[in-house]
Amino acid sequence: TINIALIANNRPVIGVIFAPKKSRIWFAGATAYAVDVTAGAAFALKDDWRKLSVGLETPEKFLALVSKSHLDADTRFYLSRFKNLEIAPMGSSLKFCLLAEGRGDFYPRFGPTMEWDVAAGHAIISAAGGVVVDGEGRPFRYGKDRFQSGAFVAFGRESLAHRLFAA
Repeated sequence: TINIALIANNRPVIGVIFAPKKSRIWFAGATAYAVDVTAGAAFALKDDWRKLSVGLETPEKFLALVSKSHLDADTRFYLSRFKNLEIAPMGSSLKFCLLAEGRGDFYPRFGPTMEWDVAAGHAIISAAGGVVVDGEGRPFRYGKDRFQSGAFVAFGRESLAHRLFAA
């Protein structure tokens, strides 16, 4: 993916993620959208943009989106505390995009990351109604030393963050 974000006051306010293999762009400011794109074609008209909104119901079984290549011991430990959990490994920032579409419940990442890996997805999921917290459950902030972002959990719904973070 290609990730672009604008940070203001230590939080992302605009985010864009382009997945060339999927021919799709997710983007957000105050509202989050997804649009299918074709190489060499004009960008889709606003009527073709699909507004994103995270899931609303509380599921019986949770779907955790996890890193396919960076599933570390801390993340495994966090996941081990849940019953009725399905795990979907996948690459890149697509996990944020699927959460914003309501196609997952949470994305834990306790291994090292950089702010540029997280900010665009954070902006998109926030605009769709989700939330990203740091490794201690506080709002995730930007502007850290050397842009190292540290642990986070992205949730498809803020209510789910309150329910699952301390689990």
